[in-house]
Amino acid sequence: MRKYNRITSKRVRSRSSWTWWSLIVKKPVVIAAALLAIFVYMYLQSLASLDHPTVAANNEMVSTTHKKGLCYDYNTLDHDYVLRHSSFLPDPAMGYVRCLDPVAPGFRKRLMRLQAWYEKDCPNAQHERMVLKLPLHGFGSVVNSWIKPFMFALESGILFWSPQFTNLHHTQTNTITGENSINSTVAPLCHLNSSQCWFKPMSKCEEVKHGGDRPPQEFDGVPKLLTDWDDMNVYSHLLRGGDKYGYPLHIPAQHRSNGHFWYYNQLLSYLMRPNDQLIKIINEAKDQLEGWKDLERPLLSLHVRHGDSCTKDETVRKARQCESLEKYMSEAVLPMAEKYGVKSIFLSTDNEMVIQDTKKYPQFNWLFQPELLRGSIQWDDDSAIQTVDTYLVINQVLTDLFLLAEGDLFVGKFTSNVARLAFSLMAIRLRGVGPYISLDSTWCFDWGQPAGNSTIGTFKC
Repeated sequence: MRKYNRITSKRVRSRSSWTWWSLIVKKPVVIAAALLAIFVYMYLQSLASLDHPTVAANNEMVSTTHKKGLCYDYNTLDHDYVLRHSSFLPDPAMGYVRCLDPVAPGFRKRLMRLQAWYEKDCPNAQHERMVLKLPLHGFGSVVNSWIKPFMFALESGILFWSPQFTNLHHTQTNTITGENSINSTVAPLCHLNSSQCWFKPMSKCEEVKHGGDRPPQEFDGVPKLLTDWDDMNVYSHLLRGGDKYGYPLHIPAQHRSNGHFWYYNQLLSYLMRPNDQLIKIINEAKDQLEGWKDLERPLLSLHVRHGDSCTKDETVRKARQCESLEKYMSEAVLPMAEKYGVKSIFLSTDNEMVIQDTKKYPQFNWLFQPELLRGSIQWDDDSAIQTVDTYLVINQVLTDLFLLAEGDLFVGKFTSNVARLAFSLMAIRLRGVGPYISLDSTWCFDWGQPAGNSTIGTFKC
C-alpha cells in the first residue's frame, strides 16, 4: 500500500527503500567498498582451495588436529634470520599460535601457472622444456640441486619437467640384507625413473601427449651445470650478494623482501609435492609407530646424521663431525625439553647405535621407523654398481623427512642436506620459523658453492 503525507498529499518513501536508494545513489563509496570486500573474500577463498604443495599433503597424511605450533611469522624476524643464527629459542610464554604467510598462496598460484599446471594450458603449449638427468647420490643433495635450474626455468619461460635418474635401481630382494625389500601393498615398482616415483609431475603437460613440439633441453651432469654454466651463477647467494637493503639479489625483485629462506621454501614446497603413493607409504609408516596418533605436543624432531658422513674425507668436505646422541641431548634436546615441555621426540638417524642409546633417556616418548637400512649404504658406490635398492632407500628417506617436518621444534646439524630439507619442510607446514638448534652451522642454500660456515670450516651447501 502506498503511503502519503497527510499535509502535502505527496507520496512518502518507506524507510527501507530510502536506505537502499541512499546507498546506491548518494553513497557510491559504500557500495564500492562492499563490492571490494566481496571480491577479496572470493579471492582468498580461491587461494585457500589451491593444492598447497606440502600443507595440503599434510592434511591427507598427517593428523589434522595438530596444525598449531610455537612459531614466528617470517616477517616478524630479522631478515633471513636463519642464515645468520644457528639457533632460535623464543619465549614459550608467547603460547602456541598458528603462523600466517599471506603472500605464499598467491606465489604458489603463479608458480602453477608458469609451470602450466592447468591442463587447459597444455594442448597449445609451445614452451621449451628443461629435463635434468642426474645420478642418485645423497638424496638430500639431489633435491637441493634442482632449485637453481628451477629458478632459471621460471625466469626464462621454460617448463621445468620432472628430473630423471640414471641409476634408479629396484629389486625384489635387497642385496645388502638378503631380505625381501618390497611390501607390494605400499611400494610397487616404479618404472618412471624420475622424481614422479615420489612427487607429483612438475607440469600438467607431462601427463598429455601434446605438451609442446619442441624437444626438451636435457642436461646431464647437474653438478657441472650448476658450477660451470654462467647462467646459473646469477642464482648464487654467495656470488651475487645483496642489494643496498641487504635483500638477496638472486631472487626476483618483487620477492626479495621476503628473504632467501622464504623464497627457497616456496620453490621446495612445489618440487616436493608428494604423490598419492608416497602419502600412502607415510601414512602406513605412521600406523607402525606406536603412540604416534596420541603423541603429546610439542613434538621435537631430532636428526642425527652418521653413516658414510663419518669418514675422514666427508668430515673435511662437509666440515661436519660425527657425534654421539649424548652430545645432541646435552647441548640441545634437554635444554629445549625443559624450556618448552617436550615429552615426545621423533628421531631420524642412519646409525643403529643411536637408536639403542635412546634407552638412556626413558623420560621421553621416542618415535622412529623400526626397520631401516641403517649404516650400510655408501650412496655413490652402492648405487653405481646396483648393490642397493635405491628406490626403497629413498622411500625411507622421504618418510623420515616428512615425519621430521611434523615437529614443532628441530634439532640437528645444518651441514646435512637432509637436516636443512627437514627444517624447511617444517617451516612450510608451520608457515613460519619454530624453535631450533643446529649444533654446527647456520642454515644455508647455494648448491655447488662454499657458502656454508660450520664450527670447523666452510662447506658446499
